[in-house]
Amino acid sequence: MYYYYPLSLPVLDLDKIERYCDKKEKIIRLYSDEGIFQVKKSKIFRIHYIDDETNGKRMKVGKWDFVGDDSKIILNLSNKIPYNFEKREFTIYKKGLMTIEIQKSKVANMYFTVDSPEIHGIEEDIINCMKNICAKV
Repeated sequence: MYYYYPLSLPVLDLDKIERYCDKKEKIIRLYSDEGIFQVKKSKIFRIHYIDDETNGKRMKVGKWDFVGDDSKIILNLSNKIPYNFEKREFTIYKKGLMTIEIQKSKVANMYFTVDSPEIHGIEEDIINCMKNICAKV
């Protein structure tokens, strides 16, 4: 998988996100000295982030600047909860290629997931998504 992240999060309209996106789920992340864990559907997963610093690139899509990379996010089923942790709740919205993570009514993360680093053919999809969720276009 390849991910495109806006270099700076645009001002998003939460009402537009709610109306535009077709999938919504709640997750809990536990941040601890032992790592980051995610609670989803009564199961606990340890999150492993594997960065690929050699394959990143910057590009402009419409009027927005993005960075693309093929870092990996791996969820491993865990049989324990970390001893000391900070709990954060997120609402995840999805529509097509787009994923938006909201925490406490603020955008915490946003990205587009694609199969290859080639952006040709999906630029218009990304532009349409951004136009539909941004407060100002």
